[in-house]
Amino acid sequence: MRLGVALGLTVILVVGGSLVAAQGTSKVKSLELRAPKEVLVGQPFRVSVRNLRAGAVAAFDAQEVTLGRVKADASGTAALTSSLWREQTTPLTVTEIVRGRRARKVVGKIKVLAGASANSCRPQDAAIRVWALGDSLTVGGYGDATGFTDSYRYSLFRALRREGITDVVFRGHIGASGQGWGAIQVVEAPGEFSHSGLGGYTVSMIDNELDTIAAVALPDVVILNLGTNGGTPAEYRELIAHLQRIAPRAVVVMGTLTPRVTELQSRKALGARAELNFAISALGNASTTDRLYTADVFNKMLGDTATPLTTGDFADETHLSISGGTRFGLALLPEVRAAINAFRINPCG
Repeated sequence: MRLGVALGLTVILVVGGSLVAAQGTSKVKSLELRAPKEVLVGQPFRVSVRNLRAGAVAAFDAQEVTLGRVKADASGTAALTSSLWREQTTPLTVTEIVRGRRARKVVGKIKVLAGASANSCRPQDAAIRVWALGDSLTVGGYGDATGFTDSYRYSLFRALRREGITDVVFRGHIGASGQGWGAIQVVEAPGEFSHSGLGGYTVSMIDNELDTIAAVALPDVVILNLGTNGGTPAEYRELIAHLQRIAPRAVVVMGTLTPRVTELQSRKALGARAELNFAISALGNASTTDRLYTADVFNKMLGDTATPLTTGDFADETHLSISGGTRFGLALLPEVRAAINAFRINPCG
């Protein structure tokens, strides 16, 4: 099948007939699934379901992977854009969830076809999609009230371009629609500069949102910096396993926690922060693939003896100033560079 294959739509109606009895005398229409019959490996496609009940959530699942969960809009429709990374014919199941209980489902099939090129998971000359995932330290705006130059995203992007890595866009569910910090344009960054920084979120809170926001980001490379607001090593390991299930071809860079002002003198993380940093480092060290890296941000930022980290690199106890954000981005740079190179070599995972 050539890359120019036409994508036909299939519509499936289920639930044992055209109408299903609901409370009282009202009727509920059968769920109606709209999805392409055929897609290319790694290429985005759109799938939607209609006739969901008010307040319902649609869970979109393919074989071995969850595509996402989306709340129905006012018309009873839920839709998402996702992609699949293995040549196969897979069941596509959408389950209606009402008040936390599974109600009805509709099932179809999608045939995933290999492209014509050797690297069919990534179109030739396509930009590499970098997903910045984390909490307020990913967002920025504490040390730069008019923008996000205190976020590592800004300094990292500029550093990559200085090294000649210009085929990178930052993806995420915040900023893509013109709202939030991610919408602020960078002169050197035509097009998208979005992110998934969720201020105040813990590791488990991000894990709960992962399916939905990953379906928006469709990442090639993930930069994960999380745990400042709370998280155990077990929760972090589950988050990584979850991330690898829903984005199996993505290369993940895990950053250890950034230092806090109170740690400038001791040069050590203590208690739960130390345990989490150890777990993040252990995950990267134990990885036998080129899809998981650890950037030891904590020790890199504190280990610069030529220009030591000072209180001037902070906007408050935890958040960074513009200079601190620059240090953060440079601490991530070697591993992000390696992750981008690993993805170029093997985009199919």
